[in-house]
Amino acid sequence: MRLADLIDIETQLKRDDAALRDGQGARLLDRDRALGRELLRDSPSDLTELRRGVEHDLGIRRFLAVGWVERLRRKVAPLPGARVVRGYRVVGWVLTILSAVAGAGAASAALAYDGGTPVNVFGFMAVFVLLQALLLVLMVCLMSVRRALGASLAVGWVQGLVVWASRTRWVDRVLKTPDDGPPELRAGAGVRLYGDVERWLLFSMAQRLGVVFNGAALVTSLALVSFTDLEFSWSTTLDTDAEDVRAVLDVVATPWSWCVSHAVPSPEVIEQSQWVRRGGGRFVGDGADPDEVRRWAGQWWRFLVAALICWGLLPRVVAYSLGRWRVQRSLATTSLDHAAFQRLYERLLPPTAGWTGPDPDQVRASTRGRRKGRAGRREAAAPPVSSAVGLVTWGRLAEGVAGLPDVVQRRFDRVVEPVVVAGGPDLDADDDAIRVLAEAGVTMVVVAVEVGVQPTREIFSFLRELRDGLGARAQLVVSLVRRDGDRWAGPDQAEGDAWAARVADEGDPYLRIDEVTA
Repeated sequence: MRLADLIDIETQLKRDDAALRDGQGARLLDRDRALGRELLRDSPSDLTELRRGVEHDLGIRRFLAVGWVERLRRKVAPLPGARVVRGYRVVGWVLTILSAVAGAGAASAALAYDGGTPVNVFGFMAVFVLLQALLLVLMVCLMSVRRALGASLAVGWVQGLVVWASRTRWVDRVLKTPDDGPPELRAGAGVRLYGDVERWLLFSMAQRLGVVFNGAALVTSLALVSFTDLEFSWSTTLDTDAEDVRAVLDVVATPWSWCVSHAVPSPEVIEQSQWVRRGGGRFVGDGADPDEVRRWAGQWWRFLVAALICWGLLPRVVAYSLGRWRVQRSLATTSLDHAAFQRLYERLLPPTAGWTGPDPDQVRASTRGRRKGRAGRREAAAPPVSSAVGLVTWGRLAEGVAGLPDVVQRRFDRVVEPVVVAGGPDLDADDDAIRVLAEAGVTMVVVAVEVGVQPTREIFSFLRELRDGLGARAQLVVSLVRRDGDRWAGPDQAEGDAWAARVADEGDPYLRIDEVTA
């Protein structure tokens, strides 16, 4: 899967959510039923196999989601994925040029020599060895902390540049691409449920800049060595002698000293090339002739170039390669199974048990702009493994549950097991219900709430505990139901919309409100 595909899919899912809220469910159902038939013709599997595979087979979900958006690109308003990717590309070009200039400038400054004071090798090492090693370690530490403030600021800064680039018309002229309208998402908003993709995109971009910075510094250093006459020395105010310096240099030269020994300054060179500024400046080995000083320079510049390659350039190349691989891996393993995807798959693939699903105009979609809060905290939990759907009857509804499991089974075309009770006066029963569902390993739980019950703090506290017990990717479906004679009915429009807004406020992408009764 490509980044552009993921952004386009999330964008269209949000558009479809808005259409559901506007009462256009029948239109969406007709559109996606037709697309589902096209996908079925292109699939070696039949409808039953696809429906069964959606739950546990990522390949089937990717086939459906990517095939769906590829066909929709020809039928709906322009989607922003391609423009956002072009924006990343343009920002990458701009930052690459700036990094090349910065690398060349840093090398020129570190190797500046006017014929008076020689180049201090400590200054070069501080910039191209110590500082870069610290920055790389800092980046890795920030990458390992999902909620690190620095990482969030960096992502926001880069995404701000991408928004600017993707909305700038001259980008289309430079890239010779058609103007298909501005993106409808903040850059990266289409993948904000996919933290690994964002983090590794940032990481790989930073490492590419590091590669360019060090490459430009290497080229500049070799040019200055080849076309100018440089002298090298070392000096410090600290109480340090030649033996201490030699010990430090031996550590720095560890990666190459075993195979390129002439790129390590000898003890004699280290001792004689110490620079003392007193009296106008002189080497400790003041009697050295120009040929000897030139011999020192040969050992020093080889050491500095080797240090730049081994401690600056090569780690960045490895880190960049790792970042690109992790971006592709994150895209390839994206689960594509949160609540909006579940609604999509139900529209694409009609149930096989003769149940036509809910009235599409009554399905409750998320409220725009309300996803926030707890969802990111639970990303690490392992997904459940059972194909059954659990049923929780809340409060007074437990007294008249007969027939409801059959309705749920027809609605989701899955075995309903176990059926538990929660929301009563016995709080321990809530814990027992969560424990039973967790032990059953269900992938979906329907929490049936009686029509007229308000979305209270108690219910959502239970849903959070249920989420923690089942893991990050278990599907939680809140259904408002009531007994209407010999059948089960749902809520009116106002009550359903109020619950949908409260569910969206919870910010859990795998929690939704749905009509299990049509």
